[in-house]
Amino acid sequence: MPAPPPTPTPTTERTLIFAGGGTGGHIFPALAIWERVRELDPTCRAVFLCSDRAIDERILDGAKDGATSWRPLPARPFGLGPKSLGPFVRSWGKSLRAARETIRECKRDERAPVLVAMGGFVAAPAAQAARVERIASTLVNLDAAPGKANRWIAKRCARSLTALPVPERALPGSAEVIGPIVRTSARPPEMSKAECRTKLGLDPERTTLVVTGGSQGAASVNAFVLAMAEKHPAVFANAQVLHQAGSKAGEADAVREQYKSLGVRAHVTDLVSEIGLWWASADWAIGRAGAGTVMEAWAANVPSVFLPYPWHRDQHQRRNAESLERAGACVIIDDRKRCEATLASSWDQVRAIATDPEARGRMRDAFETLGDTDGARRAADLILAS
Repeated sequence: MPAPPPTPTPTTERTLIFAGGGTGGHIFPALAIWERVRELDPTCRAVFLCSDRAIDERILDGAKDGATSWRPLPARPFGLGPKSLGPFVRSWGKSLRAARETIRECKRDERAPVLVAMGGFVAAPAAQAARVERIASTLVNLDAAPGKANRWIAKRCARSLTALPVPERALPGSAEVIGPIVRTSARPPEMSKAECRTKLGLDPERTTLVVTGGSQGAASVNAFVLAMAEKHPAVFANAQVLHQAGSKAGEADAVREQYKSLGVRAHVTDLVSEIGLWWASADWAIGRAGAGTVMEAWAANVPSVFLPYPWHRDQHQRRNAESLERAGACVIIDDRKRCEATLASSWDQVRAIATDPEARGRMRDAFETLGDTDGARRAADLILAS
């Protein structure tokens, strides 16, 4: 009869369980908080509960080190339609059991683990598991208009933090505003703009535009910028573009070829690994208004044109950028779904940013009125104190 496995030896290390995934918008802020936690307490360990989407594996596999591990949950987004509700119901129990198993494994240490719920459909079963297993939990809300999942999660967490200001009573209880959460690699390095451009293989003297639709890309943003390059070539005559086109198969190649046919100097990729250098190289930016993009532009003081995703009922992407718009640091334009219509309706606003260095300078100065941008450090302080 084989000998029973040895009982794990308890340790005094603190384990943080980060729950969130499906897009880089949930994972990258978790990594930003984890960086700050490691600076404050190098003995901590982290487990990341993510989705089973390929983007999660790609991001977390690149961030893995001796103190971190990750585990995908089979979680699916909630929806009332038959195509969404069925997969959600079938995945809930499996996700809950897997999250509880992870929590129990971490409970073997002398110091109880802490759940950090980053919001969204992956965090929901993890928050319920933390409640059942009776461990401390904190919601980190990222959007200025919390979604249904985050409002549900907030009821099950002891504390709620929010990176962007939210309307009063938008989250159950009260949520402390901690400011933008941006990882170190997404912040401009201690180098000049010219040095950053040179490191990326760009012309250090050319006006540089950064385009991003987030980790998954945005076809209408891609089309808008290409339409602008076609209709207003003078804007790109002495310019260059850094363009994250998204992970959809063939999208980056198609965008790259269109720039080439238009004679525009452009570096196009599906997912950026050196985004901090990109922001540091940028004179201005065009992108969606996901919380991650808004917070990174804010941390880098980059004048931006935001095209919020137009199909969200709560218009939370628009709300993400509104505090920057009120300060004068960005322009929000309506994505009219047809790039020609979007360009025609917004060109006067876009042209001022694209062609006037003084206008961009005023926008950069406006960021100084918005306050501190190290929400990751504030979150780390509060989580370690729980």
